[in-house]
Amino acid sequence: MPKYTAANHDINETSCTACGKHAATPAQVDDLFGVMFDGTNHRPQGQCRACRAPSRLPNISEVAAKFTFGVEIEYTNSVPRDHVAREIKQSLDAGGAYTRHLYGAEFEIHTVNGWTTLKVVYDGSVRNGGEVVMPPLTLAEMDILQTTVRAMRRAGCQSSPHAAGIHVHVGAHSLDAKQIKNIVRYAYRWENHIKAAANTNPNRQGWCRDMVCEFVSALEDKREIKREDIQGEWYDKVGNGYGSIESRRRDHYDNSRYRGINLHSLFWNGGHGTIEFRYFDGTLHAGKIRAYVVMCLHIIARGSAATQATSKRKTYTQPSDVRSFLRWLDIPRDENKAVFFHLENNARAHAGLPLKAWS
Repeated sequence: MPKYTAANHDINETSCTACGKHAATPAQVDDLFGVMFDGTNHRPQGQCRACRAPSRLPNISEVAAKFTFGVEIEYTNSVPRDHVAREIKQSLDAGGAYTRHLYGAEFEIHTVNGWTTLKVVYDGSVRNGGEVVMPPLTLAEMDILQTTVRAMRRAGCQSSPHAAGIHVHVGAHSLDAKQIKNIVRYAYRWENHIKAAANTNPNRQGWCRDMVCEFVSALEDKREIKREDIQGEWYDKVGNGYGSIESRRRDHYDNSRYRGINLHSLFWNGGHGTIEFRYFDGTLHAGKIRAYVVMCLHIIARGSAATQATSKRKTYTQPSDVRSFLRWLDIPRDENKAVFFHLENNARAHAGLPLKAWS
């Protein structure tokens, strides 16, 4: 198809409806506005290129960098929790982080949100083990997370992909109902790719069940939507909890939380307003956990930036499909080679194929 130009269609001038900028020649129309076909006639764009630019899809990595994330890292052996906390604090101090006030199995650390608490807590879902609960961080503070994971190993912690999990929480305070709906759509559309990239262990499906298609369909049926609508459909369609919405919101362990994408953490009365990803098997590999966080942040960022989205399920057939998914998420490959390596290798493991070596 030949490129539309103002000269070819006798368009000699136009003005921007937003800022009033005027083009007085066909060349200026092409340079400042561009020409479109509306189905009947060729005409100049209504707004100049500069005014249209902010409405284009933003840089997803820049959007992802603005969100906070927290990670829950389960370990499966009986290392004393205060010993784990002390080793983590010492490692962070040696790395230049600001920490203070070690009280048993928790201490304070200074992050982008000011002084927050890193805790090592009991976790009833893992036998003899525990869980490290990270404070909210940003991508710029990824070193804090990775230093913590390595310190856990030095403290003697172990993790099993069969008996433990990694849970990634992304702060959702700033998201409106349309953005949450788009995130749900994208997560459902790409769920098989996410599970392959996570190499989700079938033995852990009870803790991270698939999304409920009836819930997604219910959101699709609502053109105008509020947060209260999403909350109502979540507790109506997800899980088998009993009681009113308010009583279920007060229950930390409401059955709806055991989904790969968990919105109970967003609506729970005692929560911190996060969307939780629960697909990831237990590991103490700092690079893998970083890869999980980057993927989750880009899913949230892509959904929050979209003007429209679809929940039509994407077909997953082979491990290389994960690479296409990561590119769709707009994760820069050159800056995240290790992210692609770990997630693509997970997909190979998920398919029972030999793993590739790092190069």
